[in-house]
Amino acid sequence: MSSPSVIVYRSRAVFAESDVDLFYLLAQARERNEFEGITGLLLYDRGHFYQWIEGEAPSLAPVWDSIRRDWRHTDIEVLADREIPFRLFTEWTMQFAHRDKAFLRLMDGFVEADPLLLEALHTSPETAPRILASFSRFDRFKTAWPI
Repeated sequence: MSSPSVIVYRSRAVFAESDVDLFYLLAQARERNEFEGITGLLLYDRGHFYQWIEGEAPSLAPVWDSIRRDWRHTDIEVLADREIPFRLFTEWTMQFAHRDKAFLRLMDGFVEADPLLLEALHTSPETAPRILASFSRFDRFKTAWPI
């Protein structure tokens, strides 16, 4: 069995996403990822998506192809695409991060995103792999993930 791979990207939403839009997007991603054996994290902030998707390369390829063709976003920028020693988000087909605490009550798998981390994503997008990895349950990799 080969090592899992990860793709981390950012993109710009075509339209401002409402809470309902985000719930629908997340439900679609979770269903597709469960079918394909993909795990990861989706973060939405100020009109941008940041996503960490991980899995075996044969399963990751069709998911990545679907993401690239999705009309809801544009200006896709790949920030990492490589093999990793193990998955970080094994408990979630798609965890969700957002700055709005209201999601805590409404959504399973929600993590609140620290405003300082979000600002770092916007000002230094190359840090996205490390920042997104910090949402993992693997505390020892919060600052030292090898991306």
